[in-house]
Amino acid sequence: MDLSTLLPKNDAVIQLKHPVTGEFLPDIEITIVGHDSPVFKNAIKARAKAQIARKSKELDLNANERDTIELLAQCTLGWKGISEGSKVIEFSFDNAVSLYTRYNWIKEQIDNAISDRANFFINA
Repeated sequence: MDLSTLLPKNDAVIQLKHPVTGEFLPDIEITIVGHDSPVFKNAIKARAKAQIARKSKELDLNANERDTIELLAQCTLGWKGISEGSKVIEFSFDNAVSLYTRYNWIKEQIDNAISDRANFFINA
């Protein structure tokens, strides 16, 4: 078997689902990279170095949550169709951090999507 046919795509477009009904939300897409991407791997290394630098023996849950949200934001390449009220939210790292902080259900869907290798294979 030719293993090169099993190389993942660099990114994936994820369509969000309603947090209660599970129905796809029309016109909303978030583009992400996955666990196998250099972006994710470098962010994990930086996160580990930051945790070591804190030199705390106690688990800081707030810092851990913040680190997780920042990791997800680093793995987010862009989006379309996201607004609050009548204001369109333009993509940026800071806006991604804000979005994932304010909307836990979006954070969870993106976290799950980044972890799901099937999202990054053409024929999956």
